[in-house]
Amino acid sequence: MIPTFPPRWLDDEVVADYQSRAEHGERPTALAVAVLDVRQPATWEGEREITRHWCLAHFLLDGNHKMYAAAQAQERARLLSFISLDWSIATSEEVNRPLHLLGAGNGN
Repeated sequence: MIPTFPPRWLDDEVVADYQSRAEHGERPTALAVAVLDVRQPATWEGEREITRHWCLAHFLLDGNHKMYAAAQAQERARLLSFISLDWSIATSEEVNRPLHLLGAGNGN
């Protein structure tokens, strides 16, 4: 998860409010857009167990205060994230693969 601005720009009172809520069981939801980057070396020698690296980066659009407060309270938060196919360096098959493995889209 990548914040869109540094913590020093956050309003301390808003963070404190969300932190208190998190400590009392509230699970705030933040909104993000994600990009999936799937890369592999152009060349390599010998057999390798891992040939590709997957990086899913979530850029916060709304919820910087919520996520920072939850992190400070060491509590959970929710993240609603939309994966951008246009900005991802991954194919639609690669984007759909983990969703398929999780059972998304088939009622599970």
